[in-house]
Amino acid sequence: NAEAIRSFSLQGKSEHWGVGAEAILFASARLNHVKELIAPNLKQGRWVISDRFHDSTRAYQGLTGGVDETLITALEELALDGHQPDLTIILDMDPAKAFERVAKRDEEHGIGSVPDRFEKENLDWHMKLREGFLEIAKNNSKRCVVISAAMDENKLANAIWKAVQKKFSIGNVKNPS
Repeated sequence: NAEAIRSFSLQGKSEHWGVGAEAILFASARLNHVKELIAPNLKQGRWVISDRFHDSTRAYQGLTGGVDETLITALEELALDGHQPDLTIILDMDPAKAFERVAKRDEEHGIGSVPDRFEKENLDWHMKLREGFLEIAKNNSKRCVVISAAMDENKLANAIWKAVQKKFSIGNVKNPS
């Protein structure tokens, strides 16, 4: 299933196959996710919220990994199976600050998280990834909204909810968080 493929890749087990193979694996996982979860829920008239959807492959394997644009586009078309997100929220934060936040969180909770396949990459790589996501947002401004993730949790939740309200013309409905 989708989570098994994603876990396999995040553990770095596909890394030696190269970024092209990773892109194909993530597209396979995404297609499974679309067919098993997203499409049936949309068919029932439900909203679907998903994190790290098709833009992630474009940013991680395409813009940072160097996988050819034509292959990335073909994999997106395959994985989406005719579906497109109505809204993509990109949470933006300076990668150095994000690493500090994760370290502080881990320290506060007494845990030592093991970096996954992508978290272990260096700061320059993460800066390039950030630029990639911001480029995606710029090129897809009708769908993408960039929100600073540097604010506290409550302010961030409210900013996200306001973006959802604006996109879907939802009146003054209270933030469901």
